[in-house]
This record gives sequence, structure tokens and C-alpha cells, in this order.
Amino acid sequence: MKTQQRASELSGKTDSNTAMLRLERNNQNLSFLREKLSSYVCEPRTLNLYERKEMLKDRLEGMCSSNQELINSMKKSAMLFTDPMEIIREQRQALLELEQNVLDYIGLAKVH
Repeated sequence: MKTQQRASELSGKTDSNTAMLRLERNNQNLSFLREKLSSYVCEPRTLNLYERKEMLKDRLEGMCSSNQELINSMKKSAMLFTDPMEIIREQRQALLELEQNVLDYIGLAKVH
């Protein structure tokens, strides 16, 4: 009985550690995307591109804030996660979508 309880506790810690690592990697990816979007190559030349770049910058900032809040909550253990990996999957999916949007914008900015 104690062995199962101990294994359950270790599994919870491992999930939490894995979640923390993934969130920190997401932060690195977000920083990379921010740098790419700030590149002189990505300067908008049309109103449409300007509006799109501003929208992407806002989404990046929002995701950075959300990601940092999750990291801080997990470090403080103030937030009890029923399934931390589910939250990370959602965060990762949003990051992949945002990354694709940034890459699409970069492609458009280079063409114009």
C-alpha cells in the first residue's frame, strides 16, 4: 500500500517537473518568435501587414504572460493541477498555431 502511494507521489512530481520543463521550453520558443517578428525583414509595408503584425505581437505578449503565470503558479504550488499535462498540451497547441501565423506573416512581409 505504501509503495503504491509513494509511486503515485513520484508520478505527480514527475508530471509536474515535465510540465515545468515544457513551459520553460515554450518560453524559449516565444522569445525566438518575438525576435523573428522584431527583425527588420518583417517590417510591414502595408496597412494589412501592420495590423497583422500588431495582432501577432499582442498574442505573443499574452501567451508569454500566461506561460509565465503558469510557471510561477507551479513553482509556488499555489495552483493544483488535476492534469498538468493537459494544460501544457493546450498551451503547446496555441504556441504551434501562433508560430505558424508568425511564419506566414514573415513570408508575406518578405514578398511585399
